[in-house]
Amino acid sequence: MAKNLCHGLPAGLVTLALAVGFAANSRAGGAGYFDTPFQSESQFIVEAIVSDLAEQMYFARNGQLPEKK
Repeated sequence: MAKNLCHGLPAGLVTLALAVGFAANSRAGGAGYFDTPFQSESQFIVEAIVSDLAEQMYFARNGQLPEKK
């Protein structure tokens, strides 16, 4: 049960992040005030949470932080 949750939760969060990103892109009419990769505050929050969870899962499995890009 816990193993299914461990795999299902990140997949669900990634799907949510993609859905929010595509919805925001469809609403964007033109160039925004700020030049950022995020279309809305919601997209920024979802992507920040998903990346934090991915980093925590990597650390739990490997005992070290992932390499910086």
